[in-house]
Amino acid sequence: DRIMSVSRQITDSLVASGIPEPKVVNRPMGVDLRLFKPGSTRRGSTVISTRGLLPLYRITDLIRAGEELKKSIPDFSVVVAGEGSERAGLEMLAESGGLAGSVRFTGRTAAEEVARLLAASRVYVSASPVEGSSVSLLEAMACGCIPVAADIAPNREWISHGENGLLFEPGNIGELESRLERALTDDTLFDRCLERGPETVAGKASWLGQIGILDGVYRELAGESQ
Repeated sequence: DRIMSVSRQITDSLVASGIPEPKVVNRPMGVDLRLFKPGSTRRGSTVISTRGLLPLYRITDLIRAGEELKKSIPDFSVVVAGEGSERAGLEMLAESGGLAGSVRFTGRTAAEEVARLLAASRVYVSASPVEGSSVSLLEAMACGCIPVAADIAPNREWISHGENGLLFEPGNIGELESRLERALTDDTLFDRCLERGPETVAGKASWLGQIGILDGVYRELAGESQ
C-alpha cells in the first residue's frame, strides 16, 4: 500500500507519526496545462484571487490591503473569482473601503473562465494561513502570474521570495500591501515569473505528469501483490 501526500510538510508529518517514508508518495495535484497557460497580452494592474469566499482564505485581507494600495496605484483592480458564505460581507467591505468600482466579484466560475482571468491578470494572491499544496497557486503560476502568498511551508515549496514570487507574513495586511505594490510595479519580477512559473509547473505539477506518477505507483503495487 501507499499513501499519497500533496506537500513535503504533510509527508514529514506522516513519517513523524510512524509511517515508513518509502510508503509515502509526495506529489501535488496536477494542473491541466492545455487550459492553464500564459496569455498573449501584456497585463495591467489587475490582482486576482481564485479561492473560495470562506473565512479560511482571508479574502478580507486582500480587500483591506487594497484600500491603501489604491492610493499609490489608482488603476489597481481586483478580480475575486469564487463563491462562498462571505460574499455579501466582502462586497460591503469593498464598498465601505472605497473599492466598489475596483473589485469585481465573478461568483462561481468555470475552469475555462478561471484560466482566462488568470492569463489576463498580473498578480495572484493567496492569504490563507493553511495549505496542503494549493492547486489554485499552481494554476496561477502556470498562467504566468506573480504569486503573492502567505509565508507558510507548503507555499515555500513553490515560491522563492523575490525570485519567482513574493511571500508575506499571514495576517500582516501592511506587508501584503507592500508586496502587492512591488508586484504591480516590478517589471523585472513580472518577466521572471512569466517565464519561470509555467516552467516550474510543467516540470513538477503537470496533470499528465502526475498521472504518470500514479500509473507507476499502481504498477509497482501490482508487482508487489503478485
